[in-house]
Amino acid sequence: CDSSLASLHQQLNRLRIPFGHKNSEIDEADSSQTQILSSLARLLKEHRGRLKLRLLGCREFGELPYVAFARAQAVAVALTEAMADDLAITGHGLLPRGWLRAEGGGDLGRCRSPLPL
Repeated sequence: CDSSLASLHQQLNRLRIPFGHKNSEIDEADSSQTQILSSLARLLKEHRGRLKLRLLGCREFGELPYVAFARAQAVAVALTEAMADDLAITGHGLLPRGWLRAEGGGDLGRCRSPLPL
């Protein structure tokens, strides 16, 4: 079980969503963002509701503090939209209550990576 959890941590560490400087929006034309979001949605589906994520938004020095939370929130909204079909099929879907939490972080750069709860 520890090895599967370590493997999950490694997978999630590779799924960092890049943002432009002072930008906190998901751009559907940005293939790196959309590819990572689809990988995250696929990972959530594979775990059939047993996986909960904490999205910790980050910012670079010089960016306003709210940017970190706005990035995490943008990813949360995009993931919720990506999982909408699963939510519609079963009423509450494959996702447990509290499956996703968005938080603002510190000066860790412009990428957002998910962490298991």
